[in-house]
Amino acid sequence: MLTAAPDDDKPISNFTMRSVLETLRELNPAEAETLLRDAGLERALTAPLGDGAPTIVRTSELARLYATVFKLTGETLTRVFLNNYGHKMAPMLLKHPEMVKRLEQSKGIPASERLGWAAREIQRFLNGIWAAVSFREDADAYYLEIERCPICANIHGTRSPICASSEFLYTALARGLVGQRVSFVECECRAQGARVCAYRLRK
Repeated sequence: MLTAAPDDDKPISNFTMRSVLETLRELNPAEAETLLRDAGLERALTAPLGDGAPTIVRTSELARLYATVFKLTGETLTRVFLNNYGHKMAPMLLKHPEMVKRLEQSKGIPASERLGWAAREIQRFLNGIWAAVSFREDADAYYLEIERCPICANIHGTRSPICASSEFLYTALARGLVGQRVSFVECECRAQGARVCAYRLRK
């Protein structure tokens, strides 16, 4: 059971944790359990993670897992791992009941409005299953911003943005909702010293 924590340290949904564990075991079966134990998340190996079960992991704890991968493998291999991780997890997110509803709703959104609608709906969806995500836009683009990114909260000094899994996942969600080849690009990253991790979707 989770104890009290700062407002920006959110519980991670069991759906997300199941996806994390499944993906980690598929990508790195020999070291998956070691990585979880080194990150202090060994309880995730045995705890019930059904949708009705209590959540057991917060964003700050999940951040330790990604930091452990970074410490063991370095920047380049961590980015490769996260890119592969995003590819593996995207189909899972597209099958989430809340995303399935939005995919159906998107058919009724006028094409001229669909991109902005999709960006806002992705932000709402992520707030339910992931970290606290904010939305903003300017004349050229829509932005999703995460002040406490679970991926790179404990990673520092990278040469370029490192949250490749989020970049790919948000792009996959946007393409599913918009029905066109659009892309989210990480334009700011906390691992480089930015205030937030920001993902840009050009209009």
